[in-house]
Order: sequence, then structure tokens, then C-alpha cells
Amino acid sequence: MRLRNGSAPVTRGGKIGGLMKRCLIVLMSLLAIVSRASVCRASNEPCDSVKIPPTVSALLEKSFPHWRIEKPSDLDPSYQELWAKKYAADCPGFVAGHFQKRDSIAYAVLLVPADQSRKGYRLIIFTETTKDVWHPIVLEKDDQYTPTSAVIRLAPPGDYEEADSSKKVHTLTDGIVSERIEAGVLVYYWSRTRFRSISTSV
Repeated sequence: MRLRNGSAPVTRGGKIGGLMKRCLIVLMSLLAIVSRASVCRASNEPCDSVKIPPTVSALLEKSFPHWRIEKPSDLDPSYQELWAKKYAADCPGFVAGHFQKRDSIAYAVLLVPADQSRKGYRLIIFTETTKDVWHPIVLEKDDQYTPTSAVIRLAPPGDYEEADSSKKVHTLTDGIVSERIEAGVLVYYWSRTRFRSISTSV
């Protein structure tokens, strides 16, 4: 059937087909936006740019050959989002600070197995004992469980109070926050001859 001017009539099927095409375009656009958001939330870029002295990097590879620094994508997706909201520029598995002395830098790393079929984790501090001679100190370790909510952060010098007691500490150097997101927080700090910890949240 044709109209008098020679043009084909617009059918109902044509309207539905056009509507479906527009819906598909909108749906594909939304999926692309969601996909980009997911990629941003799980971005590992802060950990890819971690800077460690060559001697520390060599010691890390030699002493812990089957381990790697935790990245944002190792966290549970919901915790990736929480981490990104507050600490998007930071690596959840790496902290550098003045942990023992105010005039020297030390490095803390949260390690997970390089082989994802394995379980476990390590929290290690690398301290410089003499010029360019480094020593690893294991603060936490487990060979049966790989947490998906564990992160570490810098704890600046200051006052800290234990969550379930009256214990208080005043730190003169940086500490390391070892956190299970939405579960609990430990702060490791240097005290005279060794690292101690205080639970500031449960």
C-alpha cells in the first residue's frame, strides 16, 4: 500500500522497531557507564606506582618470593568502594613513614599470595638497621585465611586510646593502621625496643 504522494505508510511495526532500537542504545550506554565505574573502583594504579628502594624491593622478592603487595582489586567489591571514597590515591597494601625514628623512613607492606589459589597474608615492616641494610619484621601472618577487607594506612604521631579499656598511648613517631574495614582497627607503634599494638576500634 502506498499513499498518494508515493511515500510508504508508517506502520505500527516500524514505530515499535524504532523504539526498541532507542532502548537498546540507552541500555548499552548505561552498561558502559557502569562498566567504567567498576573499573575506576577497582583501579590498582596507586599500587602500581609504589616506590620502594631497590634494596628493599630485592629483599622483598628474596624473602617473600611467592607474595605480592595487596591491591584495591583484592578487596571485596563493597570494600573497594569504601576505600576509593576515602583513600583513592593510596595503596591499601603499602605505607611509608617514620615508624622508628623521625629522621628515617621505613616501609610497611600487606602481602597476599601471588598465586590466587593459595591462602594467607603477611603484614611486614622493613626497617633500616644500618646504612642501606634492611630488616623485615613480621607483625601479622596467616597461612589459612586471605582477608578481603584488610587494609593498612598511616597513623600519625599522637594520642591513641584502646576501644575496650582505659589504656592510652602517646606516640612520637608514625604508626601503621591495620584495619579490617567495618570490623576493627589495630594501630602498631614503636615503643623503645619493639613494635606494640593497640586496638582502637572493635
